[in-house]
Amino acid sequence: MGKPPAFQFYANDFMDATRMWDAFACGLYIRLLCVQWTHGSIPDDQRRIAKGAGCDLAELQREWYLIEPKFPICEDGTRKNARLEVVRKRQQTVSDARSGAANARWNSNANASANDNAKTKQRKVKVKEKIEVEREGGKLKDESFEKFWTAYERKGNRKSAEQEWQKISPEDHSAIMANVPRYNASKPDMQFRRDGERYLKHRVWEDAIVIPTNKTATNGQARTQAERDAELDRIVDERYGL
Repeated sequence: MGKPPAFQFYANDFMDATRMWDAFACGLYIRLLCVQWTHGSIPDDQRRIAKGAGCDLAELQREWYLIEPKFPICEDGTRKNARLEVVRKRQQTVSDARSGAANARWNSNANASANDNAKTKQRKVKVKEKIEVEREGGKLKDESFEKFWTAYERKGNRKSAEQEWQKISPEDHSAIMANVPRYNASKPDMQFRRDGERYLKHRVWEDAIVIPTNKTATNGQARTQAERDAELDRIVDERYGL
């Protein structure tokens, strides 16, 4: 990060420290503080200092006894005002903290935007998975309902049946698809079956499937429920290959 272009100036402290100085000495002090802030230090060379401050060497030397203690020599051979460096460090710390907070907000906003985009894409994928992009009469077909409508043999009103299908949970959809072949097989006479809308509306798939009891086993006795269930399974296997 670049050097801050300005520093805090504590007017009361400056006035207390230079109360007995003349105006020229005060102006020279301020100029040298500005040189140090901009360049990091001032040189330990009176001629260069005078040139940098915009004054004659003689003018600098006349006030040097006041100025010199404010800029002691450092290990690197240059002169620095210690308090000004404390101000610089404090200001840099605040600036870095603000920059870090700004970056964090930017990253947070960027991540939130990326998450929103990802969620939008996921929703689109789910819609595409749920609904075939296949138009029929200007209407999109629901793939799960299509499978039910194909398997269920007594159709009835398709639109009403599809509306009932949409009211049912995906878990019940699976139960329905497992029940349909057995329901069809249990009622070989189509007229005794409910149409698709009523099958769904009245949750017929939850009812027990009963095979007519007027048939008897080979020994002349009425068939047991286990025998009727076995017969139903046989019919389903033969008709649907399940």
